[in-house]
Amino acid sequence: MENIKYKISFSEYSSFLQCPHKWYLNYCLGMPSDVNEELIFGQIIHKSIESIVGNKHLRKEMFIQGIVKNHLAKEIEKIKDVDFLTRLNKSGLSFLFIKQAVEVLKELKFFVRFEEYEVVAIEYKLNDLELVTIDNVTYVFKGYIDLILKHKKTGRYLLLDWKSSRKPWDIQKKLKENEDLFTQLGLYKHFYSVKENIPFDMIDVKFFNIPREIPKEMCSHSGVINETYVNYLLDKFKGVCTRIHNHSLFALDKARFLTKKNFCNRCSYNKEELCNEYDEFQVVG
Repeated sequence: MENIKYKISFSEYSSFLQCPHKWYLNYCLGMPSDVNEELIFGQIIHKSIESIVGNKHLRKEMFIQGIVKNHLAKEIEKIKDVDFLTRLNKSGLSFLFIKQAVEVLKELKFFVRFEEYEVVAIEYKLNDLELVTIDNVTYVFKGYIDLILKHKKTGRYLLLDWKSSRKPWDIQKKLKENEDLFTQLGLYKHFYSVKENIPFDMIDVKFFNIPREIPKEMCSHSGVINETYVNYLLDKFKGVCTRIHNHSLFALDKARFLTKKNFCNRCSYNKEELCNEYDEFQVVG
């Protein structure tokens, strides 16, 4: 029997852990994912940084506003949610996005802030990295690392993942709410090390938080990511792959409480017709 390859991202893994029912609606039935302000703004920032870092002709401050407007227009073209588009137009949110994104990019001053590094890759693709084989299905990891830098003197690699938000991160609060906050970075560090044959200990990984309302407080965050922790993450990821492989449509758990941890309160599928037994599963925790 021919071997089947199933590509799974960190986003799909997270979705399954949050709520297997939501995972089924999104990844099996193909229902549209959530559209929200933070997602749109985050994409604008990601793409704008990518343009500035990747094209030496766009590095002057005078080009920033044009870059932001261009990427905002592209993101708006992708949106199919009519209600969200109407709100976007009526609220003047587009103008606010442009203003905030320009302020953020000016404050970032990428080539000053990271002057000790050289750019290795932008939007580096991790693909076809084997996790586990079950029956005739091989589960492989897929994902993109936002930015990879290399220190000019030490030769150490730095993997950055941009994270936009309204306010600056309270990292201790985030860790209290989510003990696996650094899972994504741990997986990126492991798979980049394997794919490029770079010693694990020569790689640093960080989230770079960009608070759009207070850009002066942008800051990087890193956790203790050693090989023991990564092995724990890989085992957990493989466990999710096994649960996905063996899932039964009629035995999928649902998130049971309205908390930040399971994201019911922000889930676009939180509707009577999509989440059965609505009252039972939307209790405030």
